[in-house]
Amino acid sequence: MRTSKILIATAFMFFTMNVFGSNEIEIRVYNQEMKIFLMEFDYPESTDVSITIEDESGHILLSKKFKNTIELRKKINMKNLPDGSYSLKVKEENKTVILPLEIKDERLWYSGERRTYFKPMVNMINNRLLFNQLSLHGLPYFIRIDDKNGDCVFAGKYDNDIVNQKIFNVSQISGGNYTMTMRNDEITYKEKFSLGH
Repeated sequence: MRTSKILIATAFMFFTMNVFGSNEIEIRVYNQEMKIFLMEFDYPESTDVSITIEDESGHILLSKKFKNTIELRKKINMKNLPDGSYSLKVKEENKTVILPLEIKDERLWYSGERRTYFKPMVNMINNRLLFNQLSLHGLPYFIRIDDKNGDCVFAGKYDNDIVNQKIFNVSQISGGNYTMTMRNDEITYKEKFSLGH
């Protein structure tokens, strides 16, 4: 079973690298003392991108959206921020890339680390909700299903695997509109679905 998951993950990884590209987002420190970094986007086709910079508590300090992006160079200035750890989050339709930044001794640092999270695939087949996600970062994750009023009908915590696959039998849940939320300490994805028993 473990071998088949690794094979599935490897195949999915090659597929996503071909479909989504591997070097679409590059950042580098432009001026360390002025706390400025340069961000470059190079997509094979027009892509809507949003970026946020968050502090360690998850507070959003900067938020920008770029529509129909193919190539873009943008300088981001962090000079008003104090020493601490920050996350640059670049969100596209099917993935989120997290690039950790640090301001230390009034200087901006970027280690080159990046973490990519692919959007989960959620499908409904015969009163079963199927959840699949490729994840390479080892963080435990939470899944919650809420009805249209925001009331929780299911919640669970799971250890991370290379390929996260869950099947939920929703035949006992009454018909209507629902939202599945998947989150870990770094990202949150929401997916709406309907049941029409």
